Amino acid sequence: AIYQDIMRVMADTTIITNPNFTISQLADCIHSNQKYVSQVINERTGNNFSNLLASHRVDEACRRMENTEEYGNLTMEAVGQSVGFGSRASFFNAFKRFRGVAPSEYMKTQRDKNSSQDVSET
Repeated sequence: AIYQDIMRVMADTTIITNPNFTISQLADCIHSNQKYVSQVINERTGNNFSNLLASHRVDEACRRMENTEEYGNLTMEAVGQSVGFGSRASFFNAFKRFRGVAPSEYMKTQRDKNSSQDVSET
């Protein structure tokens, strides 16, 4: 039950994109204590809170990059900041770790995909 509560909070982009979001705040959200939440995250995911949070932020960054209509005018740094990363380097490192490519490569792939869809729809 605790794990499901953790994952419910981690799916809430209004919470996880706060650059100051901490494990203590996560524990408060699910009415538990920080130590237990940390233990559950480690046991269930094999990751610590920071990696879990970064992974969810990268997922949200990908969703935003895929939505070129709404977010297409943002720079890579702005996308990273919009999902809660405090620095360009932390965003780029996390993105590369979880997606295997740099954010700029991912964005280019999305733009190419979107422009080829636009062509095929006409």
